[in-house]
Amino acid sequence: GGSQRVLEKHWTSFLKARLNCSVPGDSFFYFDVLQSITDIIEISGIPTVVGVFTTQLNSIPGSAVCAFNMEDIEKVFKGRFKEQKTPDSVWTAVPEDKVPRPRPGCCAKHGPAEAYKTSIDFPDETLSFIKSHPLMDSAVPSVIEEPWFTKTRVRYRLTAIAVDHSAGP
Repeated sequence: GGSQRVLEKHWTSFLKARLNCSVPGDSFFYFDVLQSITDIIEISGIPTVVGVFTTQLNSIPGSAVCAFNMEDIEKVFKGRFKEQKTPDSVWTAVPEDKVPRPRPGCCAKHGPAEAYKTSIDFPDETLSFIKSHPLMDSAVPSVIEEPWFTKTRVRYRLTAIAVDHSAGP
């Protein structure tokens, strides 16, 4: 947790990024509600997670399965943050020189936050930034830039995923 002034008893390494599971085209068709995701598995030797996504409830019913490389996920979390200056303004990327150090999302005693015993010791500037900027600017692209499987216009939606590790490559 954070200091007694900012984010006390709250996660200080919590950041979020959009997993882009969409059908490309002139106007993308998004499956943007995550229902289930695997643990990290290796597909062709590449650490990957596979998720089941659905459309919004007020949209055409649909489900999709998308995969995401862990390397792409890590790249997004090392990227730029997103901010909305007022509730009516558009979301924009935060310039890198406006991001405090240690960089939000890092863990105490590791890397750039090695000098801090716990996140309680993080500067208030870092904790305040974490509180107001948890969203990353870029979305994580799916492995082949489109779903592996889609099913739309049916009365059901997929809600879970299971992986059989014994099935082989």
